[in-house]
Amino acid sequence: MVYGDNDAHNTVVSREEALLIASVSSCPGSDLFMTESNTEAFIKRTGSIFPDRPEDVVRVFPLNGEHTSLSVDCFGRCTLLGSEGCVLGHGEKPLFCRIYPFWFINGILVTFNNDRCLALQQTPDPAELMVLFGVDEPGLREIYDEILLKWFGVKPENK
Repeated sequence: MVYGDNDAHNTVVSREEALLIASVSSCPGSDLFMTESNTEAFIKRTGSIFPDRPEDVVRVFPLNGEHTSLSVDCFGRCTLLGSEGCVLGHGEKPLFCRIYPFWFINGILVTFNNDRCLALQQTPDPAELMVLFGVDEPGLREIYDEILLKWFGVKPENK
């Protein structure tokens, strides 16, 4: 199942993730992150990937509040993207980056629709993407569950 649209969206990072990235990056923090307003469009877009958690989205991202995202260049590319991919090690990447292009919507594994994603250009098939990234569904579920915990303070029901 493919989910979402082709719009470029900045990667939201938690305070903990931002501190880790800043500690391992040679770039100044002002070049790594942007502070953005929680607009109605942002809340709607974030709510669309958490359709089962609308109250959590509004609680964590209140209208006119702010969130931190990874910086992007004038072409919409993450400033941490080098010629060989992300310059961060796997354990240093934000959780969203570790799981992308996969996601869980109402408990079902899906892939995002993004025609700029090199992996998705190679294959849109989730099974082939999992092989490409060396991941499996239980491992992806663990990352997603960690996102729920770090972003919303919510422990998964099955644990």
